[in-house]
Amino acid sequence: MFQTFKTATRDLHKEAAHRAVYVADEFDRARGPDVAYHASHALHSLAKNAASPVHGVSPDCAETVRRSVEIASPHVLALFPDPVDRSRAALALSKAKAVAVKWGEATVDRQKSDLAALRNEIRHVEWLRNCCHNLSLLDEIEEFHARLARDAMRARHAQISAP
Repeated sequence: MFQTFKTATRDLHKEAAHRAVYVADEFDRARGPDVAYHASHALHSLAKNAASPVHGVSPDCAETVRRSVEIASPHVLALFPDPVDRSRAALALSKAKAVAVKWGEATVDRQKSDLAALRNEIRHVEWLRNCCHNLSLLDEIEEFHARLARDAMRARHAQISAP
């Protein structure tokens, strides 16, 4: 029985580590094209997984995620030209770093007040995730219309050059 519990616990830690790698990877991808898309996925996964009282990660994994948030921050902030929105996004990114660190803390050590604070920090992360998601949707809408315009232009050129 103890061996089964030990194996199950090891599997949970391994799964949590894979989730942390995914989050860090998405933040790393947010430094390239499709910043809003990758930031949205990273923030969503961070908020979802860090809130789980069962799936903590090692402090090293948590630090990797925190560093990835920090390195991606200038790219994410560039999505917000308005100073007020940029300030809110900067606050949310600092909360994302705090959430990453707390993800690496032992869940049994958390006080009720710590859980309430964590939930509030996650709300900031979710706000930023929603903003990034909306920006990603706008990118997709613009790409759709650009594709329609290109197709229409090709069709006009084909009609002009047809004998």
